[in-house]
Amino acid sequence: GTNYAGQLGQGDTEPRSVFTAVQKTRGIGVVRVATNADMVYAVTADHEVLVWGGSGAGSTGIHVDADDEWAKEMYMEPQFVTELQGEEATSCSVGASHAAVCTSGGDVFVWGHNLAGQLGLTDFQKRPLPTILTYFETDDDIRVRQMECGENHCCCLTTAGAVYSWGHVDSGRLGLGVKERFGARAEEKLYFPAPTVVSGLSAEPIIEVSC
Repeated sequence: GTNYAGQLGQGDTEPRSVFTAVQKTRGIGVVRVATNADMVYAVTADHEVLVWGGSGAGSTGIHVDADDEWAKEMYMEPQFVTELQGEEATSCSVGASHAAVCTSGGDVFVWGHNLAGQLGLTDFQKRPLPTILTYFETDDDIRVRQMECGENHCCCLTTAGAVYSWGHVDSGRLGLGVKERFGARAEEKLYFPAPTVVSGLSAEPIIEVSC
């Protein structure tokens, strides 16, 4: 496919017309892959997270100094997201400009743009590095089983079978039965910056979610 942002992980930006192995993933046991328009995340059997693509300007989750060579060329090949090492990542998901990782302990880490509250951190501030989704940390009984990113919203499934959603409510994508957030400022009415339970699914045995 196309490779203008290094999203094929080949160390260049040349397109490929046939299936081509991503050499830097050979032998490391990739078990999950998530993509958006020009970025790729992967999780290994050892719970490491890799990222590539995005022209070095995407939501990589990697700290980049102003003169760091990573932003200039290293994005064209898989790089480890060091901020997530030791966190036991099991799955990953990526939206238009944000990403999330779920861990074996049921924690969620999010990062990227947040103009629509799509990170679920109760604000609209960008997070360049993985940040734990603290909403679920306040209740020891709520553990996240699956996490999915949409274009500018998210949803997750807990171990108890409850579904939560947050971010941009346009077109009913949050499943909350409302068109706007009541009491919010006019410019923020369409944004739900904190996880909200999708009560319409409370009686259903949900086993998987997708955005």
